[in-house]
Amino acid sequence: MSMPTDHGETCFRLLRREIFVHLLERDLNVCEVLGGLLAVNLISFIDYCDVRALPTNRAQLDLLLTRIHQHADGPGAIEKFLESLRKDNYHHAATTTDHYLHGLYARDYTRQVDIKSGLVPTQPQFYVVRKELVYKIKDNIIAAAQQASASEATHWIVIHGMAGNGKSYLAAAALRSPEIWKVCFGDGIYWLDIGKPGTDKLFIKLGVLWQMVNSNRMQPGPSDLKLPHADNMESICQSLANAFVTQHPNSVLVLDDVWDEAVIKAFEKVACRCIIVTSRRKDIVKSIHAAVTYVNIDSGFTLVESQEYFAQILKVPVANLPHEAVLIHKESKGSPMVMSLVGGMVRDHINTPPQWQHYLSKLTNPQAVMTISATSPYEHRSIGEAIKLSVDSLKFDLREKFFDFAIFDDGVPIPISVFTTLWSIQTDGDAGDEMAHFVNSSLCTRDYCAKRDCIVYRFHDLILVYARNNIPIPEVPGARDVDIQAARENALQNKHRKLFHKYQAICEGHFQNLPDDYYIHNFIGYHMSQGKMIADIKLLYSNRAFLDRRLIYAGPEVVLVDLLLLQKQHPSFTEQLEPLVKELNKTVC
Repeated sequence: MSMPTDHGETCFRLLRREIFVHLLERDLNVCEVLGGLLAVNLISFIDYCDVRALPTNRAQLDLLLTRIHQHADGPGAIEKFLESLRKDNYHHAATTTDHYLHGLYARDYTRQVDIKSGLVPTQPQFYVVRKELVYKIKDNIIAAAQQASASEATHWIVIHGMAGNGKSYLAAAALRSPEIWKVCFGDGIYWLDIGKPGTDKLFIKLGVLWQMVNSNRMQPGPSDLKLPHADNMESICQSLANAFVTQHPNSVLVLDDVWDEAVIKAFEKVACRCIIVTSRRKDIVKSIHAAVTYVNIDSGFTLVESQEYFAQILKVPVANLPHEAVLIHKESKGSPMVMSLVGGMVRDHINTPPQWQHYLSKLTNPQAVMTISATSPYEHRSIGEAIKLSVDSLKFDLREKFFDFAIFDDGVPIPISVFTTLWSIQTDGDAGDEMAHFVNSSLCTRDYCAKRDCIVYRFHDLILVYARNNIPIPEVPGARDVDIQAARENALQNKHRKLFHKYQAICEGHFQNLPDDYYIHNFIGYHMSQGKMIADIKLLYSNRAFLDRRLIYAGPEVVLVDLLLLQKQHPSFTEQLEPLVKELNKTVC
């Protein structure tokens, strides 16, 4: 790989290495460039003052590079740094930096062969650079490698996130970068695709890894294994540990798509520089006693990235893509897996006008979206299959709780207290322990809401669609599809009713005493309507004390919208609700 035309993907952390700082110190009077760096927002005024206050040029340079990395680091930071040096007539310092970076990116045929022999995935045919996320992973890898070198102990890195967000692709992209394997892992990069292998296949994968590190070349088939004590897991692991310690201590091992903690246990003795794990489970390494860095991949393609991906497949400029391409991105929230599956359908019809509206309709149809399938580099044949693997890996009681999520709306943050009520759990802390299993399995995300001072959880719409489409129902031999669908709709209604009755229980039927948990006062009407609780709606909405309390907590706008929707969905309520609608209209207007 030759040096890029810009340094947008190069981590600023690399400029803090001693070998570079020593070179730059000779070419740079730090105080003379602080003003320019302040002007381009690479440092703050506090940084400016702190750096100037130090007594030596070297101390100033160390702190300057540290502050830029801490506060202004990101794709493009190095470009800004070089541009500022040139504007301050420090062309020689800029040239020194350029030469240093050129050395990191210069072609090295031997190392490229080592990457291939280590089974690092090659760049796919249709590849979109996700600069922010690749940068994030690279920065964490460099930091972990530096810490491991200082402590002389293996550092683990867990790249976790929802199915289809591109964890493996991003990890591979980061490891293919020359500065990573030149600076961090001089003894090699070894990649194992784990998946759900089972004990027998795990033996084979351990053996394949042993061959790679022992001979530095690939042995293609399990029949060629000559691993000592190949019938004993502990012996294999010990042989691997010895091979890494004696031959490849400054290397990285990647365990891709790990589901089972037994895999982590099997590789725990491997003493290389770093071990990278990609998994949907954040807690997959909870049993190990070592330093761990967690990298969360919680977002998909940006709109620009989705458009670039489609443009590559169709071999047309982005400007020539139809508007449906933008709508497909919005409907899928940029899920790389969805983009890949839809892209496969586009590619399958590349010689005919793409039926974009047809693909869009599949994404907006809750029944069809889970079955989208096409020729795709992703390991899963459909979206539903990918999510099913995560759900099936949960313990039985957690699988039952997972389908309770079907009642929630995507985009709505759900406070932790809702789950405390829904599952009749004693405290919010206990509810948080339950929800941690779903967060760790990348089936939802956990955030802190500063405005409300509480923990909230969010669900991707594809997760919620899967939950609604697959609510467990009793099996009836010979049941028609229409009957199965009706049974699922009834089961979903029951779950909405269950939430209502849980809240009814905690206020003992006196809804004017219903506590404010930042959720139920906003959505009680929605859940009652979805549960077809007609009689209960009429009774509750005649309770003026409840409505007055709800106006305080939810606000007149929310209550008004709720009433208008109830009128639309249940015209028989119009006469009862109309006086309150008129009253609220005056308040809102």
